[in-house]
Amino acid sequence: MKFLKKIISKVRGDIILEDYIKCGTKIGTGFWMGDKCQFDWSFPQLIKIGNNVTLSHNVDIICHDASLQKHLGVTKLGTVEIGDNVFVGAHTILLPGTVIGRNSIIAAGSVVSSRIPSGEIWGGVPAIKICGIDEFIQKHKFNYTAIDASNTFHSNINIAIDTKRRIDELITRYGKAYIK
Repeated sequence: MKFLKKIISKVRGDIILEDYIKCGTKIGTGFWMGDKCQFDWSFPQLIKIGNNVTLSHNVDIICHDASLQKHLGVTKLGTVEIGDNVFVGAHTILLPGTVIGRNSIIAAGSVVSSRIPSGEIWGGVPAIKICGIDEFIQKHKFNYTAIDASNTFHSNINIAIDTKRRIDELITRYGKAYIK
C-alpha cells in the first residue's frame, strides 16, 4: 500500500520528502507543507529547513539559476535556508542564496533572493521588508474573541455550520475573522 501511495504521489507531482532527505535535504521537526510545492531536485542537498516551518501551497525552492549558461557557460548555485518558526505564504519563490531568519513571515506571492533577518515580515517582487514581527502582531490584535475551530483549518475542511455563521458575522462586522 505504501509503495502504491508513493507511485500515485510521484504521478501527481507531489514532493516525496523521504527522497529529498535521502539526497541531503535537511528538514527539522514540526514541518508542514501545502499542496504543489516544488523543491530543487537537481541540488536537494542545498535545502535546509528548520523546526516548526510552514510552507503554504505552491511554494518553490530553487537552488540553481541557469540563466547565465548560454552566455557565460556557468550556473549559479546557492543554498536556501529557512530558520525555525517561519511561515512562507502561498505562491512564493525562494531563489538561490536565500536565508530566512527565525520567527519570520514571507507574504504570499513573494520572490525572495536575499538574507531576511530574524523576526521580520517580508513580501513583494522582489521581496522587501514590510515590518517587524512585533509590529505585525500589534496590527493584528483584536478586541473580540477568536473562534475556536479546534484545528479544523488544517485538518478538516468541514467546519461546523454554526462556526461558519460566526465567521461570516465577524467578517461582515470587522472585515476579517480569526480562528484558533
